[in-house]
Amino acid sequence: MTLKESAIFSNNLLDIQRDLRNLAYMLTKDEENASDLLQETNLKILNSKGEYSEEGKFKSWALVVMRNTFINQCKATKQTIPFDNAAFNIADNATFECVYDYNLIMNKINELPKSMKMTFTMYLEGYKGQEIAKRQKINLNTVKSRIFSIRRRLEAVI
Repeated sequence: MTLKESAIFSNNLLDIQRDLRNLAYMLTKDEENASDLLQETNLKILNSKGEYSEEGKFKSWALVVMRNTFINQCKATKQTIPFDNAAFNIADNATFECVYDYNLIMNKINELPKSMKMTFTMYLEGYKGQEIAKRQKINLNTVKSRIFSIRRRLEAVI
């Protein structure tokens, strides 16, 4: 990365600090934890300078880094992640159609049988198939089959 590209990257990061702080607070619901999450995310973003491709939107990429950092912290401390948290699903200039689609999808997920809903919710929260199978005490192929089936149902709705 050239000096000019590095300066642009740093400026982009400075420009979105308010958005990152807002997301951090939405996720953690606590000022101190939000500050910790923001600091951790900034560090990861700065350490990942070379991985960012300029084709994507910087802000979206940074918000995903924060979301993934939050999920990893929750997993490490065995906290549960609230699935209905809008910060996971509606980010970066959401439109009415986007919110409507989100509500439609959430309604369809809520209509699922409890076992399938649990499997898919864990999948959306970032758990790996092996982890889901272990926690639910079911076969890995069952997890994969449920996820595939639910995704097909949701694709038909959209």
